[in-house]
Order: sequence, then C-alpha cells, then structure tokens
Amino acid sequence: MIIPSGSTDRLMFFIAVDSTDLKTRETGLTTFTVYRSRNGGAATAYTTPTVSELSAANMPGVYALTLDEDTTLAAGHDTEEYCVHITQASMAPVTRVFDIHRVKFTEGQSATMANSAVDADLERIAGAVVSVATAQLGVNVVNVGGTVQTAGDIIADTNDIQARIPAALVGGRMASIAEVVGDKIGYALTSADHTLVADALLKRDMSAVTGEAARSPLNAFRFLRNKWSLAASTLTVTKEDDVTAAWTAAVSTDAAAVPVIGSDPA
Repeated sequence: MIIPSGSTDRLMFFIAVDSTDLKTRETGLTTFTVYRSRNGGAATAYTTPTVSELSAANMPGVYALTLDEDTTLAAGHDTEEYCVHITQASMAPVTRVFDIHRVKFTEGQSATMANSAVDADLERIAGAVVSVATAQLGVNVVNVGGTVQTAGDIIADTNDIQARIPAALVGGRMASIAEVVGDKIGYALTSADHTLVADALLKRDMSAVTGEAARSPLNAFRFLRNKWSLAASTLTVTKEDDVTAAWTAAVSTDAAAVPVIGSDPA
C-alpha cells in the first residue's frame, strides 16, 4: 500500500481473528489500540484511532483504520516506511506496513504520453492561468534573458514581424526581400550615419587594401589642405589644428630648385 505524504483520509484494511484459535473472524469489535512508527521512529500510540467495521454480515471481521496521524514525510525524503500495530482484547494482534511517497504531480491527475513525450494542455505558467485568444497564446512574460518586460512589448513586436511577412509564399518560399519589408528595401541614412561613413572612409588604413605602409585618405587630404613645413630634409604635415604633426616624410633637396619651405592654407 502507498499513500501520499500528508494524507489524512486514507483507509487501511485488516482482518480481526479470534485471539485463541487465530481463525474465527471477530465482529462487532470496538476500542482498538493502535501504535505507529514512521521511518524507524519510536512506537507512538494513535491519539484517537478511527476504526470502522465494514459489514458484519457480508464481510465479517474486516475493519478499516483511518491513517490520519504522522503521515508527512521528513524534509528531503521522497519515501518512508510506516508501520502500524493494532490490538484489541478479543482479537489477535495485526501489524501492517505501507509506504508514504512524496507526490510529484497533482494527486488524482494524469498526463498522457506520445512518442516518449508528455502530451498535455498548457493551462498555467508560474501558477498564472494561460488564456488563448485569436489562436494566440495570451501569456504575460515577465522576464526574458534577465530583462524585465513591460506589458504589450512582446505582442507589439510579434505584430510588427507578422506585418513584414508576405501573405502568401511563392514556390514554398518568400519571393523577394520586397515582400518582407514592402517598399523599404533601402535604408535612409541620417545625418549622423553620413558622418560615421565619412569618418570611416577618411580614416581607412590603405595598407589593408594595397599592402603599403599605413596611409589613409585623411592623411592624403591633410597634405593638400593643412599646414605643412620643410625643415632640413624632413617634411612635416600637421593635423587640422595646424600644430600637431600628422605625419612626416624625408625629402630630397636641390639648391637650384625653387626654395619652397612650407605651406599654410588659409
């Protein structure tokens, strides 16, 4: 016999036979003494044992004891053995042993199995009732990836995705990107986007393309527009502040050439 932990309404049947001949079934007995022991605990008398006779005429000698004391498992245990010892002046003693189990699912409910998986209707999430409306799962998602969600976020995002999916497939697939995003295949760059693109181009290291030493369009433009100076055999090109050096180069000189030694565009 197995009963769930904490149960107080389970009945345990036993047969009362004569204490002398050990075979004659005794009827009409009252005033039973019951001792119990759970998981090896000390023998403890039932405070108020409830024993009922089923039917002296149809089931003579058959009695039922209500198991309603000390039926809760100890913390950390999933099962324990429970022993009862029943005595009465006119009957032979009866000893019964049964198991107490911790219920893993709601008692009295069943889950069906299909293809080695549990087949069940989703009714609750974290104790909250799940509602279904217009063929959608109406569940309030509180936390996704550690981020608290505000009401309506997920529904709004889902609706946005649905609006971008074509109503019908072509050959079992989406025909084109245009069907997904409508007439918004292109992307209009903002002023900030333009600046980012320009900065990336101007600061591009040309060695990644040509294999030459680090050179960029920005440094090339600096020689054309920024201040530069020539001292001895070194050419120095400055940054936009006309003070900080951007790059230098060794130059060859010729006394017969025009003596240009610098440039400082206005």
